[in-house]
Amino acid sequence: MSTPSDPLTTAIRDSWKSFQTTYEPLRPALYRFCRYLTRSPWDAEDLVQDVLARAFATLGALHDPPREPRAWLFRIASNLWIDRVRKHTEQLGANVPEPAEAAPSRDTREAAGTLLAQLSPQERTAVVLKDVFELSLEDIAEILSTSVGAVKAALHRGRGKLAEPDPEPSRAPVPAALDAFCAAFNARDIDKLTALLLDNASVEVVGASAL
Repeated sequence: MSTPSDPLTTAIRDSWKSFQTTYEPLRPALYRFCRYLTRSPWDAEDLVQDVLARAFATLGALHDPPREPRAWLFRIASNLWIDRVRKHTEQLGANVPEPAEAAPSRDTREAAGTLLAQLSPQERTAVVLKDVFELSLEDIAEILSTSVGAVKAALHRGRGKLAEPDPEPSRAPVPAALDAFCAAFNARDIDKLTALLLDNASVEVVGASAL
């Protein structure tokens, strides 16, 4: 004879079913993002599991569910990966040199300089989030607090400027901002990267210091 289920167990089971209905379809996109972060299929799969576990545990403490579940999962993935990398670095010790791949490559630095000098804040943010991190138009619109149509327009303008860059731009990236951009990019820190891309102080007018 079966015994009635414990109310708490039943509630957890129902919550898990509801969670799977909403978030399981997002697993492929989450895996691709984690694969980009970790550069390893095995680490990516581990990170996906950690993200889903953290998301399920966190939902119970939220007053309202996230408006954009996909973007929310990506933020959790970024934060977990940054924490994992930081802990690993601390375990190695301060005297151990950084791996060569951690340093920004010349190509990355040049690409960052072009983005900052040639594109407006909204244009470069839209291009990086869409073409590099493969976020959806809806996710980017939420991050930029704008409409999908505005994101499409920013992408069109930004891609056009990158295809035919101004040979003598009137703005140049601030060296400190360029360093911060490369560091955030290598860490796959989307939140920090977005803040840097949207910051008008990341560029300066060419020749302004001479005035």
